[in-house]
Amino acid sequence: YHVGIEFDLERDPLVQFLDKKSHGHCELFASAGTLALRRLGMPARYVTGFLCAERNPWGDLWVARALHAHAWVEYLHPERGWQVAEFTPASGVPARSMATCRT
Repeated sequence: YHVGIEFDLERDPLVQFLDKKSHGHCELFASAGTLALRRLGMPARYVTGFLCAERNPWGDLWVARALHAHAWVEYLHPERGWQVAEFTPASGVPARSMATCRT
């Protein structure tokens, strides 16, 4: 997992990530995962939001900070509906609690 990757401006960043890079960030892993699942014929969508790990001490609210921002994949299971698939290595996933705040 690594942020701040430089890409050749004349080529698609996702293609470069898949072909040449040995690291990436959650947006790249989620994009690649979505395309892979779709290629297998599975309905899939790219999702962004926040994985909240901190409760507000003055109410029943979650605190969503920039460091909690994340991208992941959801795929459509025929019997269970939309399910989460995480393609980002654990080192790149923000610490989570039982709740996921999505935007």
